[in-house]
Amino acid sequence: MGKLAERLDALGSLRDDLTVETAGDLLWNYNDPQTYYKLVIQRGWPVEQFVEWLRRTLTEQLIRPGYRPKK
Repeated sequence: MGKLAERLDALGSLRDDLTVETAGDLLWNYNDPQTYYKLVIQRGWPVEQFVEWLRRTLTEQLIRPGYRPKK
């Protein structure tokens, strides 16, 4: 997950209050298969709900507000 965090930093999209190391830790944590297992398998979340939650959470936690990729 460290390489993805490094890429986000290189693109200028990483939140200003995060280090690359912390961003990598967050990515590692949220992408743990146990997160899917607990929410979808054990708690019965629909896959679509999980995917939307993960997308929104990663965006809020990692991406600088107002960031727009260059075309």
